[in-house]
Amino acid sequence: RPGVEGKVSVHLTIGATGEVIAADVAEQTVKDDQMATCMVDAVKSWKFPEPKGGGKVTVTYPWTFKPDAPAK
Repeated sequence: RPGVEGKVSVHLTIGATGEVIAADVAEQTVKDDQMATCMVDAVKSWKFPEPKGGGKVTVTYPWTFKPDAPAK
């Protein structure tokens, strides 16, 4: 989305097989709920390496967006 500015932090849980078993928005300053929802949906489809020692891993990852500087 051109011109979008702000942050979306996604909290995700990675299961023992490396699949994302849960994800939701932890913080959002971007004024675009559809964009944040799309990001969560994408994260839910990701696959990670299996966590060492088994079990679950929880992560909160922030993405920060700011518009490009105008071309000169």
